[in-house]
Amino acid sequence: MADQSAPQPSPPNVTPSTEQLINSRESETPQVDVPRAADASAADTNASAAAPMLPSPATPPASTSPASTVAPVATSARPAVATQVQALWSNLSSSARSLLNQVENTIHDFLSATSLTPLPADVSAADEAVLLAKSFSLDPAGITALREELARRPRLTYRSQFSPLEPATFTSDQGWGCMIRVGQSLILEGMLRVRLGRGAVRDASNPDYLEIVQWFRDGPAAPFSIHAIVKKGMEMDTAIGEWFGPTIMAQAMKKNSAAAPSIPPIFVAQDAIVFASDMDDLFRNNQGGPILLLIPLRLGIDALHAAYWPFIKQSFRSPYSIGIAGGRPSSALYMVGTVRDSLLVLDPHMTQPAFHGTASELGTIHTDVVRCLSATSLDPSLCLGFAFASPADWTRWVAWIAKLRESGIEVPFSIQAATWVTDENLALSESDSESELP
Repeated sequence: MADQSAPQPSPPNVTPSTEQLINSRESETPQVDVPRAADASAADTNASAAAPMLPSPATPPASTSPASTVAPVATSARPAVATQVQALWSNLSSSARSLLNQVENTIHDFLSATSLTPLPADVSAADEAVLLAKSFSLDPAGITALREELARRPRLTYRSQFSPLEPATFTSDQGWGCMIRVGQSLILEGMLRVRLGRGAVRDASNPDYLEIVQWFRDGPAAPFSIHAIVKKGMEMDTAIGEWFGPTIMAQAMKKNSAAAPSIPPIFVAQDAIVFASDMDDLFRNNQGGPILLLIPLRLGIDALHAAYWPFIKQSFRSPYSIGIAGGRPSSALYMVGTVRDSLLVLDPHMTQPAFHGTASELGTIHTDVVRCLSATSLDPSLCLGFAFASPADWTRWVAWIAKLRESGIEVPFSIQAATWVTDENLALSESDSESELP
């Protein structure tokens, strides 16, 4: 499935209605693939889905034919025959499990497709959408601007026909790699932000842009390729083909950034705690250079606790937000904003040929198709992402979090050893406004 082409322009001197603008682009239906293995963003546990095991075959009855008519079987041949039978039965059992997984994932993808909606048809200029710290009124001009901004955000999807994920033989992540692709989108947004600024746009002529994008190409040599990510997953007991939860995804990204000294480091909060002293040390070790912060959280048992929805909405207003990796149960999505009581999302559930990071392929990692996920459908397991170009950005963000708490908003994590937050820093956070964004 590919994103639809741009809508046909309205006739001259005719101003399209809001509903016309919405309907002109929202006919795309997310692709329902038949994947290889189970795909679930909600689970931070990484055990593969259980499948019923068939009983072992019964031992064949002994022959009742007279001994004189049957050639004797050599004793040494019996173990070889038994091994062949066991191997055949193991293959049949594996095929049965694979079939069950395919059926399960077809259901998952169907549910994903039906749970996402376009912008409500009744939106108007009185409504507001927020997309990574930028606000848009939802009149016709605002909807057009929203789509243009959405098209600047990366959306990495399932891919196929890449080199095998050794030591396994997978050449596609269809059906199990959606959290990995969402994590790539989140990190790519952060890397572009701290290197090129918030105004960075898709630019095939910009060598810096292409260099960063190539970190995410599908191949063993790329630091944030699916090959590199599943390798780190294996170090955390997550087999190739198993789904990643937000925590495993975040840790794999951190490990891969640490293995490439020229790439900005990634800090991952532990147990919903961000240690300011560790962030300070990381800035010092990076000569005051940029840092990405990932905060894996579980904000409820089976669904998002209502107390945390105000913070989720506010988080997208921070100029340091790079989005949220999460989604609905069994289906990871890249969340980049809100409208009313829904999240604006980029959906990775679409299979495309392997991405090699070339200029001609840039269109395959972007889309302007707006999709929304109701907050009531949000899985409580997710990962917040923030990007800081300098220690001053980090200081302002900490002060902003403190102000949210003072206003009564339930912040789902803590910042410890942050005693250096002062009134002066709080004043710095007040200077961060949307009008200052490029």
